[in-house]
Amino acid sequence: MYYITNHDKQIIAADSALINLLKVKNMSELYKEVLLENIQIVPSANKITIKIEKDEKVFDIKSHSLSSLLGNFTLIELIETIQTSEKENDNISKVLTHTEKENKAIENILSLKNKLAENRNKNISLEKDIEEKPEEKIENIAIETPKPMPIPLDDEILDDELF
Repeated sequence: MYYITNHDKQIIAADSALINLLKVKNMSELYKEVLLENIQIVPSANKITIKIEKDEKVFDIKSHSLSSLLGNFTLIELIETIQTSEKENDNISKVLTHTEKENKAIENILSLKNKLAENRNKNISLEKDIEEKPEEKIENIAIETPKPMPIPLDDEILDDELF
């Protein structure tokens, strides 16, 4: 954003970005709002403060001297600076804290995912071993057959009426 001042430090021209920021339509309306003190433009050595109603903005400025047939002028460049209040700084640090926590949580999840993948790969290799060499597995399995139980032969059983 730019504006031009004359030798009396009065604004005689402004670019459309500054006109829009000041919420006016043209230079005539800007002069009217400045006279009514609805807009205040307060320059200092290397900054400018613009007050519109309850809103206040501070810009760094860079001055350029101009010479013309009509006299000397100054081209002022407004450089936007990022200003944050303490509340905004707290909110930013909270966001950063949440982001750091989220990053750690993501790292933990990725670590668990890798461990699960490793375990899955181990299980798959065990399954392949079983599938590839089933006879070895079967040979190693001991099959126990039950021992026959002796049948008691009592005289009383034999003497039973059924026999």
